[in-house]
Amino acid sequence: MTTCSDCHRPAVKPVGTRNYCDEHLLALYATFTSPALAHVGYGITDGAYVRCTSCNATWQGVTGDRCWWCQRSYAVMLEHQADLVTQPPDLDPDMADAVINARMAAWADRLWRAVLAGIIDERQAQRALTQQMKKAA
Repeated sequence: MTTCSDCHRPAVKPVGTRNYCDEHLLALYATFTSPALAHVGYGITDGAYVRCTSCNATWQGVTGDRCWWCQRSYAVMLEHQADLVTQPPDLDPDMADAVINARMAAWADRLWRAVLAGIIDERQAQRALTQQMKKAA
């Protein structure tokens, strides 16, 4: 049986070249500050199950496993954000050209920020803009 590299209790998961018990694995994960990790929890031992550190979902698994519920929720949220950002602004033909241009410029800026954030790719942004320009012509 492997033991924790810090306290020599039974290890639940190796990370890199070290083995970790529940307590020290949780402490290690708490040091991760990446924004990408903030949305997806991981399991810590809670009786016969593991419990997600983010959403409190429980499942049978190993301490340190990524939470499937959090992963799926994050993916659905990104899909929803992509749908929202690719919707063109409301434009009325009776609006002044300056207002239409300002709204289109603001939308193009939101699309570009979504590309930079990884919500959509450049192809999706270009397609959304092209479709709207065809409708306006």
